[in-house]
Amino acid sequence: MPSVFTISGGETKRKRKSAALGDTPVVGFCKTTKNPRTGCEMQLCYVGVGTRTKSGKKSRTGWEFKQGSSRCPR
Repeated sequence: MPSVFTISGGETKRKRKSAALGDTPVVGFCKTTKNPRTGCEMQLCYVGVGTRTKSGKKSRTGWEFKQGSSRCPR
C-alpha cells in the first residue's frame, strides 16, 4: 500500500536584498580586504558598474583591486 506524506509549514522564499538609498559606494571608495589563509591584504576600490578599468575591460561588479596595494606578512 503506498504511503502519502504531507508536509505543512510556511513557504520559504529567498528575497534579494535591495540596497537602500545611500548604500551605493562613491567612485573612488576603497576598503581593505584580507585573505585569512595567507594573511595578505589588498585594497578593493569601487570604480562604477560598466566603466572601463585600467586593463581595458568593463567592470561587471563595479569593484577592482588596486595595483600595488598588496601587503603580505613574511
